[in-house]
Order: sequence, then C-alpha cells, then structure tokens
Amino acid sequence: MLEASLIAVLGLVAVHLGVVLGVVGDIEEDRLVILHVAAIWLALLALAVRTVEEGLQPQREIERYRAYGMALEDVQAEFSAAGSPVERIEAMRSLERLSFVEMVNFLKANHEARFVM
Repeated sequence: MLEASLIAVLGLVAVHLGVVLGVVGDIEEDRLVILHVAAIWLALLALAVRTVEEGLQPQREIERYRAYGMALEDVQAEFSAAGSPVERIEAMRSLERLSFVEMVNFLKANHEARFVM
C-alpha cells in the first residue's frame, strides 16, 4: 500500500508536469493559474501528511495497543479460569504489572515524540 504522503508527492509531480506542458503548449493563463494553485495545495497536503506520519507515528502506536489488548485478553482468561482467590489475586497482579509496563511505554513514546512543522 502506498503511503498518503507518497501519493501527494506523485500528484505534485503530475501537476508540475502539467505546468511544464502548459507553458510549452501555450495553454490559457487561467488554466495555468489553476495548476499553480493545485501544486501549492498538493505540496501543503504532502507536508501535512508527512508531519502526521512522522510526529504521531500511528503504525507504531497501533501495534503497541494491539499487543496490549492481546495481553489484556490473556490476563482476563487467566482471571476467569482461576479457581481460587489466590489465583485471582495473582491474575490481578499480572494485570497491574502489564498496566505499569504499558504506562512506561506510553510515557517513553510521548517523551520521544517529535513534531515537524
């Protein structure tokens, strides 16, 4: 799958080719203005999408949340299968450790995040 920023950059290249062909082909100035405006908007769109991808890093966060969700399901199954209060308390301790590790990872990700504008 192509990244959104790559699609915007390819669109930007296509618009610039249209501008070059418009200048060489002596196209009306009104249409060239539209191409110039489209080039500026596509450049801004590419920059915005790249900023979101670099700054927020959604793929990394999605994977982290998926792993956390699967671990939570394991703890829930362990808790449900527990036959004694001692086993349930141990499952709850596992949940507390898991939550602590997730919070540490969340704080690290927040600390390492950088936003490019």
